[in-house]
Amino acid sequence: MRFRLLHHARAPQNTFQFTQLPLILGRSTEANIHIDDPWASRQHCEIFLDGNQPKLRDLDAKHGTFVNGQRVTVKSLDAGDEIQIGLAKVLVESVESLEKREQSFDLTV
Repeated sequence: MRFRLLHHARAPQNTFQFTQLPLILGRSTEANIHIDDPWASRQHCEIFLDGNQPKLRDLDAKHGTFVNGQRVTVKSLDAGDEIQIGLAKVLVESVESLEKREQSFDLTV
């Protein structure tokens, strides 16, 4: 299963696919996914693969990393999970489910 991140809240809506892992998320402009939020650490967390399973690891961020409202240190990620970094939220979505949903809205005139 392929996944993507939908980054929203306090940042433009961007999409990032899990094609090159690990991904570093944080306030640093050198992070793979830049989070423009004063509550985010420069290198806040990372997403990596454990076998075929994407996982999130908190990088000792001062304000913590949350998945679905729970503070985590390491957590397996599944479609529908919401990662919170400071006030920013990142949604994990399956590319396959997104493609199916887009197909269901196709209209033929």
